[in-house]
Amino acid sequence: HIVCSDKQLDLSMLEADVAVLLHPTKSPGLIQKKILHSNVYAYASPSYLERKGEPKDRNDLGHHNIIVYDESLENDDDLKTNWLLELGNKKHIKNRPYLAINNLHGMYRMVRSGSGIAALPEFMESLPGAMVKVMPDEKGPEFDIYVMYPEEYRNVQKVKLFKDFLVEKAKQ
Repeated sequence: HIVCSDKQLDLSMLEADVAVLLHPTKSPGLIQKKILHSNVYAYASPSYLERKGEPKDRNDLGHHNIIVYDESLENDDDLKTNWLLELGNKKHIKNRPYLAINNLHGMYRMVRSGSGIAALPEFMESLPGAMVKVMPDEKGPEFDIYVMYPEEYRNVQKVKLFKDFLVEKAKQ
């Protein structure tokens, strides 16, 4: 079965057979393969933009509903998942979140529903549902996505098939 969680599982303790992470790990005994490089941009739904208008630049963000990743779960400062809050405005006041969610897919669903603007990986543009890239000149952090699994699973057929499936999907 598949577990979708933003909590990092311990593969060496066999909490999962395969993990897909937004950063490499230093855990010994794991095979890691980079499957995708992505940038982060701000996205909103057409219905939200109809209601609230499109921000023209970072100074407009203070007048918008910003959906963020729940910072209590952030464990990697390099990811800078909430960079929209850090985009300064003329007064260098940190933007305030409208809603904090502890799951990337949950953020995507809230954007799609018209609840606000969120920083999402560029590859999510291809998911079903209308999203519009706002302030396209404001590029957020870049990161790599890795598939990893314990070395002892190197020749396990279901692991190989799943890894190959992910690598193929990432190419699309």
